[in-house]
Amino acid sequence: MKRLTTIISAILFVLCLSECRKELRKVTPEVVEAYAITLSVDGGGSKLGVDPGSGEVSFTNGDVIYVAYKGKYVGTLTHDGACFSGSLSVSPPSTPTDNLCFYFLGNKTPHSTLVENSSTSISIDIIDQTTPYPVISAAASEQLYTEGVTNYTATLANQCALVKFLVTTSQPSVATCVSVTNNKLTVDLTKNTIDPLTHEITDAAFSFGRMGDGTIKLASGNGERWAILLPQPAMSAGADGSAYSEDLEYIGTRAAIKEVKKNGYLKDGVIVNVDKGYDPIIVSDNYFSVSAAKKVRFSRGNLQYIGSAATPYWWFAMNQFDVIGDNGQGSDNKNVNRDLFGWGCTGNKDAIYNSNQECYFPYDVAMDNSKYGPTGFYSLSVGRNSDWGCLTIANGVGYEWRTLSKDEWYYLINSRPSNRFLRAQVNSVNGLIVFPDDWSGTIYTNIDNHSATFESTLITKEDWINDLEPKGAVFLPTAGYRNGTTLAGVYGHGYYWASDTNKDQSAYRFCFYPSFEFGRSNKYSGLSVRLVCDVTP
Repeated sequence: MKRLTTIISAILFVLCLSECRKELRKVTPEVVEAYAITLSVDGGGSKLGVDPGSGEVSFTNGDVIYVAYKGKYVGTLTHDGACFSGSLSVSPPSTPTDNLCFYFLGNKTPHSTLVENSSTSISIDIIDQTTPYPVISAAASEQLYTEGVTNYTATLANQCALVKFLVTTSQPSVATCVSVTNNKLTVDLTKNTIDPLTHEITDAAFSFGRMGDGTIKLASGNGERWAILLPQPAMSAGADGSAYSEDLEYIGTRAAIKEVKKNGYLKDGVIVNVDKGYDPIIVSDNYFSVSAAKKVRFSRGNLQYIGSAATPYWWFAMNQFDVIGDNGQGSDNKNVNRDLFGWGCTGNKDAIYNSNQECYFPYDVAMDNSKYGPTGFYSLSVGRNSDWGCLTIANGVGYEWRTLSKDEWYYLINSRPSNRFLRAQVNSVNGLIVFPDDWSGTIYTNIDNHSATFESTLITKEDWINDLEPKGAVFLPTAGYRNGTTLAGVYGHGYYWASDTNKDQSAYRFCFYPSFEFGRSNKYSGLSVRLVCDVTP
């Protein structure tokens, strides 16, 4: 077992291919012949035993190494308790030209997403760190892949870092979630240039990013919790909602995180406190009139569908300014997170109108208006099963949610007394601030100004969290819109569904870019959803 010095500082898993024989099978010309190889790993053991003090890591039965050759995935090698072995879907050439490229990805990549001798990239997420640490490393063989060569060696170089978190939580029986970290890795196999001296795959092959709000889950309980982080710049201290219990009962904050470099080791400890009860409504003594006789309170954030979870679920964004953006939600992929939905795309049939309704889901993107919601002049609020408020919303339990009607949107913006709305940037996100009926906070220069720009009023995250939100202000971020599979206007356009249909082809919505408009959109359009609950007398 080789030690990753100072946790992973010169990385070091030494892998060598033991003797093997080429097995050429008679196959049809279009089928690539397999080349059987066996890969032995020095040390054996279990990677579950990552030692935080030394950074020592080892492999265990069932671990998988992914292999690429000439920019394409060609097969896997599986650990049997002693060594790695498997067959590659490409025969070695008689004249050496390229190295084999090995990737250990913590067994996070389902084989079904890769096509041998065709796939040119591999993507994984490291969201769940309650299971074995997703140690991520890669290397090229020191020898060129050649017919007749039976021994290959490679030194795996880490692409991640080990980081210590110091967790205090009011819900120690469940995992603690920490947001705003890189949790997605994509390997571009076509960019596998090799350093001739170290035989490492150069950094150009690796790109790092975030899925959703960039969440990782730490093991349950209080005290020291170690995690693997992908490279990213330093992050300032997080506000409420940057840490929370997996059951969404409690929210909290995290301390600043230093710059994370590959092969790094941050042992100072990032302090995480999850000790504040989460309330899905914006808590304030003030409410919002949506008619002469009805008042409402808003959810804490826009509705989101977390398709990346093992069991997808709905929830409210943890912050009012959270926007998912162009993360792949323009496709019909079931496994990406979304905050733009076709009208009535809840996945539920309506109890009253189900004979006329096809049960469409949040990931449906077909440009066919007849497929979204029941046919006829229908409001989501009538039968309610097609209203997003009737969903099971993970962090919205305990309230009866609903979608505003077109008339209620109009009354909220245009019919209440003064101090109704403000175009602004909050935490550098464009959007519309809506003030409660009896606003007692700052009166801004451009309040109730339809023609003001977002940039005319700049509000920091700190001012929003400490001043405006506690007084009941609502922020509607410009999450953009989706037209079929095309996303547009992210951070520039705000489009929000109303509960009313116009005809079979369209439904009503409220938008505030480039001007305020209470109009209609095709039902297949992907727009934002912000839910409310009624205030009972």
